[in-house]
Amino acid sequence: SQLTSVWYGGGVWITAGWDSILRSTDNGQSWTTVFSVSSQSFKALAGQGNDIVAVGTSGLLATSGDAGASWTLAPSGMTSDLNAVAMQGDVTIAVGTGGATVRSTPTGAFVATPNGGGGGYDVSWGDGSDWVVANNYNSFPTPYYALSTANDWQSFAPFASSTAESPVNQ
Repeated sequence: SQLTSVWYGGGVWITAGWDSILRSTDNGQSWTTVFSVSSQSFKALAGQGNDIVAVGTSGLLATSGDAGASWTLAPSGMTSDLNAVAMQGDVTIAVGTGGATVRSTPTGAFVATPNGGGGGYDVSWGDGSDWVVANNYNSFPTPYYALSTANDWQSFAPFASSTAESPVNQ
């Protein structure tokens, strides 16, 4: 399996690949396949404490609440590829192709959120009230935009300049 993402926390390594998630508890000396899918690929992982989320092609979304020992598929409400995922507190955001955006709800479910277009390739917690999404190339019309928590996740605003340094990498 080609590996596409890696996560580490609390002495546990998790890696995701084309069709499976692997786990190591001995610093990578041995790996166990803990979850597999068919006809889909994992693209990204994010975790916090014992909670881990994996996303991938065709809206693939899987969650673990026990540091990756077991996994459950979760409906994302998307059929587009999900390319990146980030967690902060009790909020998880996944972004993807064609403007696909999925967020967690207080009950732990995931819902599709309209984002106004573009294609998300990375996502990160911003300044405490906004998430920063890296868009594909120079679309939407700038490569970075903010998803605001202030109005129930309905607001997407591009950063003022397409030449601004990436807030994701600052």
